[in-house]
Amino acid sequence: MNGTSWLSALYDSSFLISFVVDVVVLACVIPAYKRTKHVAFLYLMFSYLLAILGTTSDHTLGHWHMTREQYIQYRTIRSFSHFAVNILLAAGIISFARTYCSMFRSRDEAQPPI
Repeated sequence: MNGTSWLSALYDSSFLISFVVDVVVLACVIPAYKRTKHVAFLYLMFSYLLAILGTTSDHTLGHWHMTREQYIQYRTIRSFSHFAVNILLAAGIISFARTYCSMFRSRDEAQPPI
C-alpha cells in the first residue's frame, strides 16, 4: 500500500466514522430532548447537526474546483461552522455538568452543619 492509497483510505474512513458517530449521537440526543426538554440536549443536537453538515461538505463540496474567491468563502463558512460546533458542544457539556453538580449541592445544603 503506497502513501497515497493509505491517505485516501484514512480520509474515507474519517468521513465514515465521523458521520456514523454523529448520527448515533443524534439518535440518542433527539429523543432525550423530547422527553426532558433539557437545553443541553438541544445544544448537543445542533452541534452534531452542524458537524454532519461540515463533514459532508468537506467530503463533497470541498473537492469541487472553485475559484480562489469561492474557496475563501467556503473555508470561511466552514471555519465559522466549526467554531459554532465547538461552542455548542461546550455549552451542552457545561450545562450538563452544572445540572449534575447542582444535584449534589442541594443535598449538601440540606444537611445541617456539624
